[in-house]
Amino acid sequence: MLLNRVAYLEGRNYRNILWCEDRIHPRNQVILKFYPLNSVRFVREVIALRKLQHPNVVELIDVPSYPRTHLLVFNYCPNGSLTACISEIDFDTILNYFIKISHTLAYIHSENVIHDDIKPDNILLDDRKNPRICDFDVSQLLPVGTTQIKGRRGTDGFMSPEMGHDRSGVINGYKVRS
Repeated sequence: MLLNRVAYLEGRNYRNILWCEDRIHPRNQVILKFYPLNSVRFVREVIALRKLQHPNVVELIDVPSYPRTHLLVFNYCPNGSLTACISEIDFDTILNYFIKISHTLAYIHSENVIHDDIKPDNILLDDRKNPRICDFDVSQLLPVGTTQIKGRRGTDGFMSPEMGHDRSGVINGYKVRS
């Protein structure tokens, strides 16, 4: 890919993320996410995304490594995050997103992956405005049959009540139920 344009994404959570456009094929746009070589978050994200193949999970294209950094290459979701547009979305669209995201989380959990940071910032909208869950760098891969997760992860205000209030660090029953 020969780059025509490169830009940092705006926002405090995007310090290590670049948007890039191909010089030859301008419609080919990707996101580059950089990690230090010793990053546990990089390993978590790669393991989760290689395991998950779902139309509502962001698509990982490549995982090149360089002498000083690891890199993840993703398809670009041009309609931004759910946070950026949630105030402009009608009720039927919100309900549609809720159903798709719920089904996607059920799939993710069926693969024994726990995202651990579901929030509007981590739900992107692709070129057809379909929601795509992203940012698996704090996720957990659980052994088959496990129903407990350990450790308090996530963003205050978006965690489940039991996760936010239980200081023991052990949460029972993470599965999505209908």
